[in-house]
Formats: sequence, C-alpha cells, structure tokens
Amino acid sequence: MNVQSIKNYEAFVDVARHGSLKAAAAATGASRKTLRTRLADFEADVGVELLRRRADHIVLTPTGSALFEEGRAIFERLKKLIVRGAELRQGQAPCP
Repeated sequence: MNVQSIKNYEAFVDVARHGSLKAAAAATGASRKTLRTRLADFEADVGVELLRRRADHIVLTPTGSALFEEGRAIFERLKKLIVRGAELRQGQAPCP
C-alpha cells in the first residue's frame, strides 16, 4: 500500500459519506475530476464496483457499503492519532 492508495480510499470514503461527487468536492476542496479518477483507481485496486453512479447521487454496492463502514472507522481513528501526536509533541498531554 502506498500514499496514493490511501488517497484513493479517502476519496471513496468522502464520496460515500457525502452522497455525491459534487457534495464531496464541495466539502473537501478536491475537484470532481480528481475524485472521479481516485474512485476509479480504488475500484481497480479492489477489483469490484463499489459505487453505482446516478445523475445526482451515488448508491453504494454491498461491497462498497462494507468497505465504507470499515473505512470511516479507520479515518476517525487516524484523525485521533494525529491530534494525539500533536498534543504529545507540544507537551499538552502526558505520555502514557
């Protein structure tokens, strides 16, 4: 796994969370083209369709739904780890 794979996965989670490419682009600041490319790359990595694209929204496939739930939890944990690391670096939290 490399950094690009993580970005592709993050794009999938963002689009799934927001329900459309347009909404995800507005929320994240990424272009729809970038998100579309990252989604296609992630689906190619996984080897299965994760989203069904509609005119104004997306629908998760069963596999997409499972990966979204796992991914959302992973990204929430990662955010907490980053905050914790910053606190430790700044001496705001005691070391365990």
